[in-house]
Amino acid sequence: MTLLTDPIASKRGMFYWSDKIFGAGLGLLKGVVTGYLLFALVLYADRARGWDTTFARSIEASYAARFFVEHVEGNFLNTIPEYRIAKSVDDIKAIGQHLEQTKDPAELARFANDPRLKALREHPAVRELGKDPELVKAWEARDFTSLIRNKKVRALLSDEKLRAKLAAVEWEQISQELKKGKLDAPKDDPDESE
Repeated sequence: MTLLTDPIASKRGMFYWSDKIFGAGLGLLKGVVTGYLLFALVLYADRARGWDTTFARSIEASYAARFFVEHVEGNFLNTIPEYRIAKSVDDIKAIGQHLEQTKDPAELARFANDPRLKALREHPAVRELGKDPELVKAWEARDFTSLIRNKKVRALLSDEKLRAKLAAVEWEQISQELKKGKLDAPKDDPDESE
């Protein structure tokens, strides 16, 4: 019933109507959350499981996706290093697979000496891992899968400062440069300009 159809409703006062408005707001919020969860499931199925559909493409092109990227991801989620690392996992994996497949020592050397990775290379714990014969052997064999699965490497990732440095690397850009066949490391070292 509304105020127009039930003249007695107006006598119920502000609490009656505030309850109705609050209920409508919660219903709207539940609908939005449910929609985003549905979109997330469809995109997960598309990206992780290879369920390629036009529905997934329409979600990516939607206003809701742009809103999420611009406001939620851009202003909030990207400030969390763990989120940036999780978002970069596919790019890191693609870099490893590319380097495993190409077996080009020059490209591997360019990647290893990329200035964008300087902060990681100079981290004391990373330097210590560089002395481990098992890890050096895996690096030289370009067995990046075993490197990532190594217990010492996983333990190193529990270091909060290292995770922040790892999250700061532009993995997507590096991955795209490798796919194009040209790893163009920036000429200016960002660490030296600070």
